[in-house]
Amino acid sequence: MTTLDRAAELERSAGRAPKPPLEEQRGRLQRARAAMERHGLEGLVVYGSAGVNADPIRYLSGYVHVFPGASSLLLLPLDGDPVLLVDQGWHLDEARRMSFVDDVRALPAPGRTWLADELRRTVADALSATGTVELEGRRFSTLSGGEKQRVVIAGALAQAAGAGGEIQLTDAMVALARTQPFYGLKFEGRSFDCGSKIGFLTANVAYALERTDIAPDFRAELARVLGDQ
Repeated sequence: MTTLDRAAELERSAGRAPKPPLEEQRGRLQRARAAMERHGLEGLVVYGSAGVNADPIRYLSGYVHVFPGASSLLLLPLDGDPVLLVDQGWHLDEARRMSFVDDVRALPAPGRTWLADELRRTVADALSATGTVELEGRRFSTLSGGEKQRVVIAGALAQAAGAGGEIQLTDAMVALARTQPFYGLKFEGRSFDCGSKIGFLTANVAYALERTDIAPDFRAELARVLGDQ
C-alpha cells in the first residue's frame, strides 16, 4: 500500500516543486559552506535566471524561476542565514512558500536602470543581513580571472545607463582591460547593432537572405510585403 505525502501533493497541485526533506535542505547548505571554507570564501553570491544558471539557485534555495526573464540572487555567508532576492516583487509570497530559505526579499529587476539606486540599497541590505559587507573591501587583484569578469560585468549592469541610455557592457570590458590582458577576435564580415530595434530586424533579414534553404522564398515574401506598402 502506497501512502501519499499530503503536503507534497498539495505543493504539486499548486504548481510548486516539492521541497527536499529537511535533512537534505540542511545538507546542501552545509556542503556548499564546506566547499567555501576549503577555498577561503567568507560569502557566496549566486546569480540565476529562468534561462541562465537556474540550477544552483534551485539546489541551494528550492526557488524555481517560473517566468521568462525572472532572475534572483542568493547570498550565502559562511556563518549566518542565507538571503534570497527575487526580482518579481508580486511573486514574493509564492517565492517564500516555494523556497526553504527563510529570508526571501524582493529585488528590483536589474534591467530597470531607473531603479539602480534601489537595487544597490537592496543588495547592500542583504549583504548586511548576511554579515558579508566587509567583502566589498576585498582587493580586486586577489580575484581569479573568471571572478574579475563577473565582478566588472555585474558592476556595469548595476551602474546607471551609459551612451544612448543603454547599459554598456563595453564599460565592463574597458575596466577589465585595465587589470589584465584582454583579447579580441578580428573577423571579416558584417556587424549589426542588435541593441536597437532596426539593427535587430536588419540582422534577421540579412541572416535569412544568406540561408540557401529559405532565401528564395523569403526574398519573394519580402518583395510582396514591400510592394504592399
